[in-house]
Amino acid sequence: MFISHKYKVIFIHIQRTGGNSIHKIFQEHDPELQESIPVHSLKKRTKHCFASDTKEAIGE
Repeated sequence: MFISHKYKVIFIHIQRTGGNSIHKIFQEHDPELQESIPVHSLKKRTKHCFASDTKEAIGE
């Protein structure tokens, strides 16, 4: 998952849908891309997370 404030995008990667390619393109065009949001120190999730984790991390 990543957030691009420049393009106003929150991208949640769904497996087997080309997400790595999309991520690579955003990395090339947005130097301030915010990578996977660490939600809780005990969870240690990076690429995969639950929608509830995302909501908790970015707020309403």
